[in-house]
This record gives sequence, C-alpha cells and structure tokens, in this order.
Amino acid sequence: MNHTLLNILIGCVLIAFGAVIIAFRSRVARLNAEGQKRLLGKLARYSAANSTPANTAFVGSASMILGAVALFRGIAEVLSG
Repeated sequence: MNHTLLNILIGCVLIAFGAVIIAFRSRVARLNAEGQKRLLGKLARYSAANSTPANTAFVGSASMILGAVALFRGIAEVLSG
C-alpha cells in the first residue's frame, strides 16, 4: 500500500510541476540561461543558448507524462486490490 500512495503522490506532483513549467516556460528558460551563465561563465554559452521556451516546454511535457504514468500505475494498484 505504501508504494501505491507514493506513486499517486509523485504522479500528482510531477503533473503539477510540468504544468507550472509549461505555463511559465519563457521565464523559466530565461532564468535557467542566466543561472548557467552566472555559475559557469563562458563555459555555459552553448547550453545557455539552448535554454529556449520550446526546450523548457519539452521538459515540462516529459514531466507530465512521467507523472501520468506514475499516477495511472498507482490508481491501477488501488483498483486491483
């Protein structure tokens, strides 16, 4: 039963996290690029340039898919007994 509740909880958290990332993808991408530049300086030029809203939306979508899988697995465990 513990794994079931954990799957449901993690699924809900990942879905919410992905939705927030997608909703604020421009701001998240900008803050991510600035943070990389600040932390790594010139070494982060390439990765900071690739921190675009589209790539950030991809990460949010992947998070939501993983959350849905965890949530559905938890629900299936509850329904199967």
